Amino acid sequence: MSTRQKLDPPNIVDTIRANADVVRQAINHLNERIRRFSDYLSKLDGRTEAICYLTHPDYPEEGGCGKCLALKLHREGKAWILSWAAEDLEDAEFLAEWKPLLEAPLRYKLLLVAGFADLLQSIANTNHKLESEITTAVEAYDEFEAALPKMEGK
Repeated sequence: MSTRQKLDPPNIVDTIRANADVVRQAINHLNERIRRFSDYLSKLDGRTEAICYLTHPDYPEEGGCGKCLALKLHREGKAWILSWAAEDLEDAEFLAEWKPLLEAPLRYKLLLVAGFADLLQSIANTNHKLESEITTAVEAYDEFEAALPKMEGK
């Protein structure tokens, strides 16, 4: 004999309808937080393009595959954009299709928002790496310029 409670479809549908506005409002609140963080990053002095990688919920790490969710801050024209993609780090020929974070499926969006601190760390790491690379490029140019023959009369 089954101990499962008998389902009442009309009541279930009523519950879904009653919760629809609550869920919709919660999604709007989440999207507002994404907009606020995006706006914050677009005004952050020293921001750089950066990517962070998060565990893909459909491919848990214990499987050892390289599939992940990626969160990226990048420029599009003059605007700074938060985008997301599903990536396969083990497939060199895989090209990620970057999309605006606000358009991510809710399931992924929840994980990506939780990765905002990781993205900030990636921005800091990228900024530090760029500083080092720029210093190296300037030093290489200075050596090159010093080796150039001097122009006579100019």
